[in-house]
Amino acid sequence: MKKRSLMRVFISGFLKTLLTLVLMLGVGFTSYKLTMMHYEKADKGEQSEAEALIADIQKDPDFSTVSKNLIISQSDSGQILDMVLEIFNTETMNMDYVTIPANTSFAISDSLYTKITDAKLEMPQTIRLTNLHGFFEDSQKVAPFAVLLLNDALDAEIDTYTALSTDNFDNMFEDTTQDIVTDEDAGTITTYKVHGLSKKYKKSFFKLETEEQYQGFISNMYIGGFSNMTEETKYKYIPYYQKLNKDQIYLHCFFGEEVDGNYELDVQLTNGLLASIYSSEAYKKTQEEVVEEEQKTPMEDLKIEILNGSGIGGLAAAYQVKLTDDNLNVISIGNYDGGDYLTETKIVVKEDGMGEDLHRYFPNAQIEKSYISSEADVQVILGTDADLEE
Repeated sequence: MKKRSLMRVFISGFLKTLLTLVLMLGVGFTSYKLTMMHYEKADKGEQSEAEALIADIQKDPDFSTVSKNLIISQSDSGQILDMVLEIFNTETMNMDYVTIPANTSFAISDSLYTKITDAKLEMPQTIRLTNLHGFFEDSQKVAPFAVLLLNDALDAEIDTYTALSTDNFDNMFEDTTQDIVTDEDAGTITTYKVHGLSKKYKKSFFKLETEEQYQGFISNMYIGGFSNMTEETKYKYIPYYQKLNKDQIYLHCFFGEEVDGNYELDVQLTNGLLASIYSSEAYKKTQEEVVEEEQKTPMEDLKIEILNGSGIGGLAAAYQVKLTDDNLNVISIGNYDGGDYLTETKIVVKEDGMGEDLHRYFPNAQIEKSYISSEADVQVILGTDADLEE
């Protein structure tokens, strides 16, 4: 009897202990699941808030008269390596490529930054674009957020983004330099390092003829990349690509300054650049021709000396009156003492680019750069071909 009683006590105690362990495990597991569900729900909430900021940007922008496409090259980790803003105006047929240095930095507005912090994105208010990937697990969020931030900082109105594979980006663009008119009033020319269409890309793109060829070319560019613009929407631009003048593609760069490894964006100057591009009339000249014209010193600002080498009496005085009537600055006249009379007029200039406008008076004159002993910028030595009586 005693043995049976002891056995029942043992069994009863064992079952109670086992039941207690099961209950403890059950409570622990349930607590774990509830905790994980809470965090998963919180994570989804945070992610949805972040995604809400770029929801409109991620939509297909459809066809636009002026397409503003942010083209990005990203590393495998999602880091921005290179950026170019492609601006294509289908009315003027102007095509502009604006380089955005990857290390561009700028301040996020207070209103947008409040939304970013509400979305639990621990992002500094002064952002450097090369660091943007560090705030997202999904690298495909980087491009639309870059659009969001640039549109916030600038009057950019970017509606499209295209992230290309590094191979496709490097096939499309090559590093080059471009002289850019940065101040038309002052005639300031600045040389920038920019991304320009590569010779290989131009050769392939501008030999396309049929719609099918363009479609195949566009599809190949999308391989390994992504965009908010569908290929079907991109195809709508094909009739305009077919009319594009490859010699009138302009290159630009966001204005800014390199400071401690950052390219600090000059918002005011860059807004002015974008406004001028968006409102520009159809380009009639190449960018190089525009720069060359800007580099020329206006004839009205030049000091002109006229020397008579023709032997025709009063010819220098006659041209003094003629040029002065046209608001040109003739500072002196005289006779040429270089020996024999000249049959052909010569124009001597102190600097390249001067004197070309004088060809309307002396169409056959040769321009040469040489030393001028007087204070004149331009010296006109009249030959018999300048006779006004002929």
